[in-house]
Amino acid sequence: MGELWNCYGPTEATVWSLMARVELPLGEAGVLLRQSLDGYRHWLLDEHGEAVAVGGEGELCIEGPSLADGYWQRDDLTAQAFINCHGRRLYRTGDRVHRVGEDAYQYRGRRDDQIKLRGFRIELGEIEASLRRLVGVQDAAVRLHGEGDEACLVGYVELREAGALSRVAIRRELQRSLPHYMVPGRIVLLGCLPKTASGKIDRKRLPEPV
Repeated sequence: MGELWNCYGPTEATVWSLMARVELPLGEAGVLLRQSLDGYRHWLLDEHGEAVAVGGEGELCIEGPSLADGYWQRDDLTAQAFINCHGRRLYRTGDRVHRVGEDAYQYRGRRDDQIKLRGFRIELGEIEASLRRLVGVQDAAVRLHGEGDEACLVGYVELREAGALSRVAIRRELQRSLPHYMVPGRIVLLGCLPKTASGKIDRKRLPEPV
């Protein structure tokens, strides 16, 4: 029987920086990003550029001798993506991950998932993380639906077991931990969130709320 390996790394890091064999059967966290290759080190940073401990969520950054010098004739993009953090040159991948252990991460989505709704700047990933922390929730996604006065947040929730939580119960729990403007106006319960071939949430295939 063959082996399945999960390899992670952007072009800016000269491709792979994490590589590990996928252990079957998969645990609840699914396929993890883990085991830095020789010469690489991975950092998980919060929005203030501080290291995130095990159990936290932040942006995955890469340190290593194979990082690119930058983007050709795009000093602005280079300055945004390649940063100096406490004397270390890091590449900001833009990937949000949950640190499940030492050198082991669970992919959560992209850092770009930030929107503005009625004057409030909102991190969709923060709402998704709150949904995933609810007992009975397997996975979740949030997006902005509609425009202008009709715009509202929609939460898509995959439950561990059908009927484990109602839409009303989910919104009530979120109201305890999130400000009112971050609580989705609509909750859509799905048997399974649509995924891409690589296992990421396929946001383009999320259904329209009814």
